Order: sequence, then C-alpha cells, then structure tokens
Amino acid sequence: PPGIFNVAGDGALSIDQIGAILGKPVIHLPAWLVRAVLTVLHPVGLVRYGPEQVRFMQYRPVLDNAALKGTFGFVPSKTSEEAFREFVAGLDA
Repeated sequence: PPGIFNVAGDGALSIDQIGAILGKPVIHLPAWLVRAVLTVLHPVGLVRYGPEQVRFMQYRPVLDNAALKGTFGFVPSKTSEEAFREFVAGLDA
C-alpha cells in the first residue's frame, strides 16, 4: 500500500534512559548555553555539531509505528529499548 510507514519498536527512550544504558552521565544544560558554545566551537572544528542541532538534541524524534502495525499487521519483535540495548551490546563486540 502507498504511504509512509515507520519501522520502529514500541516505546521511546529518554535521554536519561539512554545515558543509563550507555553507563554515561547525563548533564542537563540550558539550551542557550549549548547553542552559544556550539556557535563558537563548531566553526573552528572543535565540535561536530553546530547550534542548529540544539532543538534536535532537546526534542529527539520518536517514531510512530501504528501505520505499520495497522496496515501490515507487523509487530516488531523488539521494543525500542530492547533494540537499543542490542545495538549497544554489538558495539562492545
């Protein structure tokens, strides 16, 4: 069928959950501060991301898989968390 179908597991992970799974601390900083730092450091090549990425970091995309499940009857075998944990385990291999 025509349309847009997100292939994703059920559920979403917060930044704090992602940090915990990675075993990394999460430091919450004001968006204006992150934007200012990236504005200075990105042009000189000291950081990978520019200030235009701040909103993406604040509001990560979460995929809705309802159309995939409703149209095709496909239910992902893993939740988003399970898929992320499997991805992280593969990094250590």
